[in-house]
Amino acid sequence: MNPYSLKSQEVRLLDVFFLGPFMLYSASLIPAEYRAARTLLAFFGGSTLSYNWINYQKAQESQR
Repeated sequence: MNPYSLKSQEVRLLDVFFLGPFMLYSASLIPAEYRAARTLLAFFGGSTLSYNWINYQKAQESQR
């Protein structure tokens, strides 16, 4: 694996283990009166987490 793709995989793992969960947690802290913002942040947190996890797994499989 070249250094560029290794760095890309590290960033994906940061997104999966830190950014995605942080966005989900932050969404839970938004007051109920801002329902749209709360929903969007939760959606983007979940989609960030799942998108990067799927791509990380695909990259790991292509290495083998």
